[in-house]
Amino acid sequence: MSALMSPLEIISLAYITELDPAMIKDSFILTAQVQYIKPVLTAPLYDDVLLDPAGDLYAVLVDDYIKPCLAYYVKGSMLNQQLLETSQYTTGSDPALAQSLMDVSTAVMISPEHRRDIVKEVFAMAKYKLDLLVAYLIEQEFPLYTLPTARRVSGFIIT
Repeated sequence: MSALMSPLEIISLAYITELDPAMIKDSFILTAQVQYIKPVLTAPLYDDVLLDPAGDLYAVLVDDYIKPCLAYYVKGSMLNQQLLETSQYTTGSDPALAQSLMDVSTAVMISPEHRRDIVKEVFAMAKYKLDLLVAYLIEQEFPLYTLPTARRVSGFIIT
């Protein structure tokens, strides 16, 4: 399976400050992609998009809807780790990044409540972008897209 976007694209769409792209691992991107994007697209459309994400049929879908949504889900998924690991971050092979990275004392001093609120805010932005993605999917009537159906499990309606 291939990632629909690169770490640089995620930084460009979801971050305000500079971030070392090496901090965004493919595993974060792929996990968010499968967890949040695939269920919304439905498996047939998701698999078809992966075959040619930059093609004419899916370019607008991927660039304008999937990538912005995915960028915020990746950011939200890795934010706590990022904040905690930044306190141990070394500049590695690119010392020029040192000036733009989060200050070590800032990473350590963020309270758990503040971190929780930041993560909540990032996921709220991701959810908003997910809603835009769903609306676009419905509006465009992609042939491989099917509206998710609600099902009843043990008396509860699952959508």
